[in-house]
Amino acid sequence: MNTLIQKFYEEIKGNPIYPFRGAFSPLLILLSWNDTRLPRSEQTSFPIIMVNRGHEALAAINETSYMGKALDMFIAYRDKKISIAELKVGYEPIYQNILKTYERRTERDLAAMSERDIIALLRETTEYLSQLTIRTMYIEMLDYGMISASVPHHSISALNEIWDRATHPCFLSFEIRWQEKIVELLDHYSLEEAAKRGRYMFTDYYKPKDISEIQSALQEQIAKRNASMDMISFERGKKEQEKIEFEKWKNALHTEDERLVEYIQYVMEARDIRKDPIAQSQVVIYECAAELARRAHIEELYILSVVAYEFERGVEWLKEHADEIRKRRDGCIILMNSDASVDVELSDFESGIADVMSLNAHTGHEENLLRGQSANRGIAKGRIRILLDVTKDPVFNEGEILVTSMTRPEFVPYMKRAAAVITNEGGITCHAAIVSRELGIPCVTGTKFATHLLHDGDLVEVNADEGLVAIIEKSVSTPS
Repeated sequence: MNTLIQKFYEEIKGNPIYPFRGAFSPLLILLSWNDTRLPRSEQTSFPIIMVNRGHEALAAINETSYMGKALDMFIAYRDKKISIAELKVGYEPIYQNILKTYERRTERDLAAMSERDIIALLRETTEYLSQLTIRTMYIEMLDYGMISASVPHHSISALNEIWDRATHPCFLSFEIRWQEKIVELLDHYSLEEAAKRGRYMFTDYYKPKDISEIQSALQEQIAKRNASMDMISFERGKKEQEKIEFEKWKNALHTEDERLVEYIQYVMEARDIRKDPIAQSQVVIYECAAELARRAHIEELYILSVVAYEFERGVEWLKEHADEIRKRRDGCIILMNSDASVDVELSDFESGIADVMSLNAHTGHEENLLRGQSANRGIAKGRIRILLDVTKDPVFNEGEILVTSMTRPEFVPYMKRAAAVITNEGGITCHAAIVSRELGIPCVTGTKFATHLLHDGDLVEVNADEGLVAIIEKSVSTPS
């Protein structure tokens, strides 16, 4: 086993891992989840291991600690030790700080800034993003199993009765909010300035789109502005009516059920809104890194395998390590230690994946049966299609079962053609869960290993009522 993976496993004390696989980069993903400026009670010990090769990546964290954040906060709310208003106070100022940093970056020319000032901007942004991640981690993994295990036994029947309606989003999705923002930018700025200010809406966990690509996308939006405005108006009206009916229903519930519903809606909306500051931070990090790399004569292609904290070491360090940085793109393993120090080794990608997946691999699954969480009820049968990177316009046929680590807005066209959705990532607040409810298709989240255990062409039955995926027939191409 690779020495860094072994070190990670020892640091998490043999606890189960929670893996994330997809098209994301060390630059935008790997940040410390331990902010020593926070009170000791809020500090976390979250080493992160990542295996990376170009667009492909697998990251893993301590599942026990990760899930524990969601459970601890829900119990604190259940026991009335903290309110939703108090929870918002913990992170809303960080949102505002990130927005100010992002807007300040749009008004400055990084090429004209000193190296010291760029590093200061980069450090400020990574600190804000780290704080945001830590203070909102609890919103990510709340699910039915966690809630049902934390309420009195006699309340389970009431939970089952309210669950579907309680988890239906009664707020505008960030896709609609971003569509509104795009129209607003185009109404007030030139195409070039709108692309610069709105770049965060065109980023993913790998990298922001180039300004020229964004301008082309915005040009298309100009041509269909009226249709966009009609769609936004329709969605706003629809959600406003849903909200009215929802409030009437919620207010008629027993007090404890009403509080539960309010918390479920809160964590779903909080995670949706959090996408703005995360994306804004990632754009600033990328642009600072790109400028520092340019000064070190390192091509922009290679910066994605460098951790943000490494860029804080400056241009001379980048020059000294340029050859090793370029080699990382062919395969590397990166360990983000709890103290924010970084260890890197060049490595074969496939063997690194195998090593990580061997850590408590497939815990909770039986042969030909995967267990997850019901994100949207329903039953569907179909062939598996695994999509980890949709930027390459992959083939996806109507009625196939979409399997991925996590979904983002760019997955929605494929989700609309899917008979069901299965993800590694879980929780009622994840993008896959929310969009599947909107589309009315079965969705099972939190399987952890779906992208590893399932293969293209496998025939499966998705029982999203129970959070189960049964393999009926394995594809002839499935490894034995």
